[in-house]
Amino acid sequence: MVSDDTNLRKSRAKACAAVGLGVHELVDKAGNRRYTGFIIHDLRRSAIRNLVKARVPERVAMTLSGHKARAVFDRYHIVDEADVLAAMKRVVSAAENAPKNLIQNSEKVSESGSRRSFVGD
Repeated sequence: MVSDDTNLRKSRAKACAAVGLGVHELVDKAGNRRYTGFIIHDLRRSAIRNLVKARVPERVAMTLSGHKARAVFDRYHIVDEADVLAAMKRVVSAAENAPKNLIQNSEKVSESGSRRSFVGD
């Protein structure tokens, strides 16, 4: 037998522990151990995060990662405080660089509670 899922998992855990990416912890008096540390899905999570940060369209990132369900993809795409801060900086920058009349028109619409009507609406 070359390898099955269990042997591969044990081999990976042993290799990761050997290079400091994880540890085997004693879980009971019988000497059973449990591995905690780096797992293969960490690579998938990192890949998705890197794709999104590189502004690859999310549908393309989902295709590359093999995700068919949006909900599952979203679980891998972890948003942290730095992401939120960067987004807010882009919003501020866009507002500062927007033509003044665009901002004034948008304020008028929000004050009146209605939007302008254009031909074809």
